[in-house]
Amino acid sequence: MKTDDLIRALAADCATRPMSLRRPFTMAMIPGVAIAFGLYLAILGPRPHLLGLLAEPRFLFKVCLSFLLVALTARLVLRLGKPGAEIRRATLLLAIVPALLGRAFSPNSSVFPPAFGAKN
Repeated sequence: MKTDDLIRALAADCATRPMSLRRPFTMAMIPGVAIAFGLYLAILGPRPHLLGLLAEPRFLFKVCLSFLLVALTARLVLRLGKPGAEIRRATLLLAIVPALLGRAFSPNSSVFPPAFGAKN
């Protein structure tokens, strides 16, 4: 084997492919969610009237808003992990969350009843 052939073989063997962050991120999220859920149940315990809350718009709004925030933030984190990736659109999409919160607490909102913040 000639030296040039050896150098070419070593250089070809050393080629690296860029690693996708999607798999490590997902593998980190699964135990993270499980630990957070376990801590929630250990500290606060399950709510006895959880099934009754599923019909209330306030509860559904909170759950949907949390899932939306997780999805938009995960997208931004994956974008930040790629050098040179465009993050402007992912960052602007995060503005949806405060807009939805502002709409939910506006006086004309149908999500929360009029006496939501009133003291009895």
